[in-house]
Amino acid sequence: MSDARSPLAERFKKRSGRRPAQEKNRIKTSVFIDEDVLERATKAWKDYNHANYPKEVLKALYLEELIECGLRHIEEVESSISDQ
Repeated sequence: MSDARSPLAERFKKRSGRRPAQEKNRIKTSVFIDEDVLERATKAWKDYNHANYPKEVLKALYLEELIECGLRHIEEVESSISDQ
């Protein structure tokens, strides 16, 4: 390959900095969430990452775990919704 084209070819090589393919099957979705709830969840995620530095957890994974926790305690969640 000529020297002029080699920098262009670099774009298509695998980069070591990319995240590995996720094991879970994920989809992109949109949900309207109360702004205050999302701010609290974002703050909790940032606090978690700060406390566990240098380990870093993606926000999507953190939110998935919050939802999973809610599903494990579905009776409490439903009771809370009924009380509103």
